[in-house]
Amino acid sequence: MEKQTKLLRYLILLKYESIRAFAKLIEVPYSTVCVSLKRGIDRTSIKTVIKICSALEINIDDLVDERFDKLISPEIEILIQNAKHLSNNQVEEIQDFIHSLN
Repeated sequence: MEKQTKLLRYLILLKYESIRAFAKLIEVPYSTVCVSLKRGIDRTSIKTVIKICSALEINIDDLVDERFDKLISPEIEILIQNAKHLSNNQVEEIQDFIHSLN
């Protein structure tokens, strides 16, 4: 479960400016999305899970069955591994850069 929520949080922040912006886009209360990411998708309504997965363009079955290799491309996996070695300041700089590309 923790892997699922970490992955969802990562994918949301990769594609959207913030969790709040994502929640607004999928028309789900921000608090609901936050609770889903904190407690896990197994305690989230199926309607909300469908909206989350649809917006992230991921398959619900792959998420539930933890087939993460189907959710993340090899290029993104390399980025994740490299990001583990960055300082908080470096991460913020990269996030700012990525947001400037949108």
